[in-house]
Amino acid sequence: MDTQAYIASGILELYVAGPLSEREMAEVHRLSKQYPEIRSEIERIEEALFLLADSGPHTPKADLRDRIMSEAKLNAAPVLRQAPPITSLPIETATDAPVVPIRGNQALRWALAACIVLLVLSNSGTFMLWNSWKSAKIELEALKEENRRSDRQLASLRNDMNETSQTLTILRNPDFMKLKLKGMPLSPASEAVVHWNRTTHKVMIDPMNLPQTDGKHDYQLWALVNGKPVDLGIFSPQEGQHMFEMKGAENAQAFAVTLEPKGGSASPTLEQMYLMGQI
Repeated sequence: MDTQAYIASGILELYVAGPLSEREMAEVHRLSKQYPEIRSEIERIEEALFLLADSGPHTPKADLRDRIMSEAKLNAAPVLRQAPPITSLPIETATDAPVVPIRGNQALRWALAACIVLLVLSNSGTFMLWNSWKSAKIELEALKEENRRSDRQLASLRNDMNETSQTLTILRNPDFMKLKLKGMPLSPASEAVVHWNRTTHKVMIDPMNLPQTDGKHDYQLWALVNGKPVDLGIFSPQEGQHMFEMKGAENAQAFAVTLEPKGGSASPTLEQMYLMGQI
């Protein structure tokens, strides 16, 4: 087999680029195992393409394709030579005559090289476009998260404003009685203020200074009515929240706060009394 003629045919470039049929690919693979020079040429083509692709995204010059194709056409110019009469050659000589590649094969190699180069450059442009799209998507997600954070902050501000407005309304309402609850021996530094409307029986508590609960307990507000404790509900002091609306109370003589298991208790745990204030 004339390996040089086979290499010059351009089939190895097609083999590396991948557009050959399965049978043709298998045939080239078999020959590359049999002939080291074919294998070396394949490796040279692969290395050239790898270096081109690994050099990073490129934008081909406007005249690159025209120059490559012009060179291919130039090399495709046929070379005329005087062919000897067929009758003058012995049959044995004609049969064993070496294969001499014409310059058209070289032109085919140029055309294939042009296609492969343009394909690689096109893929590089696609990669750049994909990379830009990915970056834009990341930036969009960051903007969405920033908007969600702003929405949460705005909602928190609105809640604080509503609570402040409600507090001011209560403080300015002469129907609300203000009662300060003092700390008991269990927690002498604790204090809170109960706002009680005798007419509507509405009760609000402002835990001005109470220890944070541990998640397993709640504070519970009680009203002493006719000498008996009445449950007014549970609350847990939280940062930023200053007023809790409790259950209504009628004819209360005193208010007290105890620490109870999560969810509250049916009767107060006197050993866990934190606050108390008499009217």
